[in-house]
Amino acid sequence: TAPLFITAPPWWIIEPVDLKIRKGSNAMIQCKADGSPKVKVTWTKQSESHQTPVFMNLPSNIHVFEIGTLSISNAR
Repeated sequence: TAPLFITAPPWWIIEPVDLKIRKGSNAMIQCKADGSPKVKVTWTKQSESHQTPVFMNLPSNIHVFEIGTLSISNAR
């Protein structure tokens, strides 16, 4: 016998939504995806030119949970 590996494109379990928050507020953006191979969620911030996303250097008030949810405390 031989192992059979089935791959599948990623799909949303919880799709993130656009969110506007006031300065000083807290927010959680839910995000969860699955697929095969295992999906890794990466958050990006749009650059000033709005042409290409750049990876965020996370300040202390932002946390990304292992499941992909983004938490913002005391928004700046």
